[in-house]
Amino acid sequence: MNFENNQFEFISSDSKWYSQVVKLRYESFFKPLELPMDIMFDQNEENSIHLVCVNGKRLLGYGRLTISQEISQISQMVVNSSVRGNGIGTEIMKKIIDKAIQKNSEKIYLNARLNAIDFYRKFDFKTVGEVFPSFKTKIPHQRMEKSCK
Repeated sequence: MNFENNQFEFISSDSKWYSQVVKLRYESFFKPLELPMDIMFDQNEENSIHLVCVNGKRLLGYGRLTISQEISQISQMVVNSSVRGNGIGTEIMKKIIDKAIQKNSEKIYLNARLNAIDFYRKFDFKTVGEVFPSFKTKIPHQRMEKSCK
């Protein structure tokens, strides 16, 4: 696959890509735990900014940005397992952080799986507080924050 052809696009839930986003998120985060698909949809889904990375007709990665006044949350970051390690997650993060700054966010936070903490540190996210079980999956997570000022 020629990754130079990757395209990044902010979409809404009525985009042609959205059903593939839902499938990728479910298969990556919830299906392995035998959780129902409807657990994915929360109060932030409709009001969030959704970023996809696509190559031709294939969805490669996704990230969600939820903005609440001056604080933004990044969630549901996922890259298709077959293309991990090719910079897609890095580009998604850069674009989501830029969007949060454009929207005047003063702080961005996320809840990282423990194996992803070092990835988020590359973007100046710092751990805050104690490790906690995810509300939805019970998998241990760590809150991380980044100042935009």
